[in-house]
Amino acid sequence: MNIKIIKNFVNEEEFKELNLWTLNNYNSVYFTDANMGSPSTRLTTRYAGEKIDFSYPKCAYNIKNKIIKCLNIDNKYLSPPIGKDSIVNGIGFDGGDIFEHTDPIWFPNTYTIHCNIISQKSIKGGVTIIGNREYDINEGDLLIYNVSHLKHKVTLIEGERQRILWVFGFSVNFDTLTKIFNNSKNTFNRS
Repeated sequence: MNIKIIKNFVNEEEFKELNLWTLNNYNSVYFTDANMGSPSTRLTTRYAGEKIDFSYPKCAYNIKNKIIKCLNIDNKYLSPPIGKDSIVNGIGFDGGDIFEHTDPIWFPNTYTIHCNIISQKSIKGGVTIIGNREYDINEGDLLIYNVSHLKHKVTLIEGERQRILWVFGFSVNFDTLTKIFNNSKNTFNRS
């Protein structure tokens, strides 16, 4: 079904650094309303693109490189035009959700995959649903899925603790997609 989970992909120190950056920056110009659910309950860098000059924390780029190495996709992907450097940061507040959707295919003959890390879970809700199945991953787990072909959404966030999500996007060809998701041993090079 083109879904993989790698437990404990990032450590507590890394997701604390990611959270600190989000909490210190979500009121900045590069965060805007996600427009993918209840209005003004979820902010994202998805639309910042290369138009606004900012950088994510160094650990976000290190995590992206770790994903590339882990999935063995070095030089086997294109970068979709989402967020900044194909990384998106989002923060969801009480009452926030994401409606069911699929993401675009950005380049011909490719599939769009997202590698999601929740660095801070909400008190209740904020669960990713892919193809009618819940994926309630833990902070620091990596959820990898084919967003251009699988309908997905996020349940209603409840409580005062925000849900903080980091998305690392890749456009891959069919052979690379198959290698990522048909790894029957479910082992990846995490070093």
